[in-house]
Amino acid sequence: MNSKSYSKNELEKLTKVQLLEIGKGMNLKGLSILKKADIIDKLLDNSNTTPINAEKKSTDTPKIIEKSRKKSQAPSSEIAYTSPKSMKTPDHEMFPIPFIYNDTSITALIKDPEWLYTYWSIKEENIQFFNLRKRRILLRIYDITDINFNGENAHYQYDIDVTLNIYNWYIKVPEANRSYCIDLGYIDEMGQFVTLARSNIVLVPRNGVSDKYDEQWMTVEELIKLSGAYKGRLQTSGSFEIEQMLAERMKMVISSEAFLSSWSLPSSLDFPSSMDNK
Repeated sequence: MNSKSYSKNELEKLTKVQLLEIGKGMNLKGLSILKKADIIDKLLDNSNTTPINAEKKSTDTPKIIEKSRKKSQAPSSEIAYTSPKSMKTPDHEMFPIPFIYNDTSITALIKDPEWLYTYWSIKEENIQFFNLRKRRILLRIYDITDINFNGENAHYQYDIDVTLNIYNWYIKVPEANRSYCIDLGYIDEMGQFVTLARSNIVLVPRNGVSDKYDEQWMTVEELIKLSGAYKGRLQTSGSFEIEQMLAERMKMVISSEAFLSSWSLPSSLDFPSSMDNK
């Protein structure tokens, strides 16, 4: 603990950062979240000796005050510069991250084609109001692929039991390339599932290569033939024939049942004789 004592008048002249340095020397925690006036009160309360009268000039001026005065007399360029070596990383205790938030919600994330990850939180008010400490808490997973889910029309569903002291879970899904969502809820006195929160919808990727492919690919030779190069014409002169052929081909594949898998250009084309004579 710092053995020096400070007057309130001296402490009020310091910045918050300087006050935190003094508090660190006194092994005081959690000062960074307080206001400056509250920090001063903490420092005065934890001094070894009775604070000096504010009207009495102190003969034992803290080094940090002298250092502050020297900086105030230095050029502004020197004050603005801070050496990287003198910079300190804030203690994690000064900026604590809450383990859970006061919110009832659940979030679903994709880990891979076979697993989901979900995390959730429940308000303390909900825990008390629904008496959840004495109830069965569940995660209910729904397969809602290609449907407008209303809570009751899922393809299938299954449950995972959890407890109030658990806030995340890895879930193995039955099928890849499917859409899922998760309900966080409990079983009431009637044995019915009651939803507390519903997650976002996630689409699990396929667990393999796509089964959609083109049966044929146009070769370079066919492209050259369409360009009119074999007939001694410029490549741009065949653009109209290509456009006309593609339009006719598109009409055919739209009316065909194999629209996604059979799109291909013919291996050979018979141009009208009138165009051959040009």
